[in-house]
Amino acid sequence: SQLLPRYRDRLLSLKSIDDTMGALWSCLKEHQQLESTYWILTSDNGFSNGHHRMIGKGDAFNRSTHVPTYVLGPGVPSGATAKHLLAHIDLAPTIVDLAGGEIPHDLDGKSFVPLLFEPQQFDEREWREAVLIENWETRILQSQPFNTACLALRFFDSVYVEWADGSPEFYDLEKDPWQVQN
Repeated sequence: SQLLPRYRDRLLSLKSIDDTMGALWSCLKEHQQLESTYWILTSDNGFSNGHHRMIGKGDAFNRSTHVPTYVLGPGVPSGATAKHLLAHIDLAPTIVDLAGGEIPHDLDGKSFVPLLFEPQQFDEREWREAVLIENWETRILQSQPFNTACLALRFFDSVYVEWADGSPEFYDLEKDPWQVQN
């Protein structure tokens, strides 16, 4: 199968990131800046390696859209977790907020700084109503173009998807976390 070498290559590609993070950590420590630095680690997407019979990232399934975000820095409790619904548009206002700046009123997103320090103070289901997921990808399957474009709304405990051909799907993520029962 072609999947195993690709999967292995993806894992190996993380080695350079690990090396770079280690060098940056050492440099900040040497210059006594480590204690005043925030680290935000996340990804732009997950990747399906055959899940839902798909290879890639262009779909509305959690495997592709639900990526972790890790934050380390002054005052952030070690080991704390939060399950609030976030989006990439939240990164910019969060960074501005952490830097002590004023978040522009026309900047999309919502600072999640309060979640870093006291996530229990904010109801997970009420933090954000939904996140928009968009994909405009066409794939080649068995030498034929296959339109996998879709729009989806990801709620805290469910996701509603409309595919390019108009087919709707709805998944209750509490009852069906693997998204197999539309």
